[in-house]
Amino acid sequence: MKIEELREIFSEDGLYAVRVENGEVIYTTLIPDDHVILSIEAFIEYLERLGFKVVRE
Repeated sequence: MKIEELREIFSEDGLYAVRVENGEVIYTTLIPDDHVILSIEAFIEYLERLGFKVVRE
């Protein structure tokens, strides 16, 4: 994916959820401000419940 394509996908300021398969971005969604979870740990748990794999370093 080219940087121009990523710029278009992420053109709005905000928090995004992104699904990547085989190194390709296949799905993105902008999380509305009124749904942003204040706690980072709670947000990670929320993503995991949605089926996203969260890599912690």
